[in-house]
Amino acid sequence: MARVVRREGLCGGCSRSTAPGFWQYVVADIPTTKTELAEGAGDAGTLSLPDGARQFRNDAGVHQHVGAARPERHGRHRYYVVVAALDITRLDAPDDATPAFICSTISSHIVGPATIAVMADAHDC
Repeated sequence: MARVVRREGLCGGCSRSTAPGFWQYVVADIPTTKTELAEGAGDAGTLSLPDGARQFRNDAGVHQHVGAARPERHGRHRYYVVVAALDITRLDAPDDATPAFICSTISSHIVGPATIAVMADAHDC
């Protein structure tokens, strides 16, 4: 049995126009002692992340949470919050790594994934 060393967090939306989804937030190296992130943890230049945790750029190209921003009259969208327990102490990824690179890098280190999916209409966002 692998020992859980760190957690990885991804937050994104999947729509019909972008099959693999648009990742709005990527954070890595969250200590296993943490069960939540502080309010404002996804802000640009935040100091609210746990010690050692790192924000990576999202699919908008910025190191922060950008929230739901789908096109008007685009119908319902699915949004996912994905957390994965990893068997490594630190993610080997450059600070400007893309969400696709992060997902690829962690894939062989996941020992416990969890996903929450919600549907949202325009008036919900």
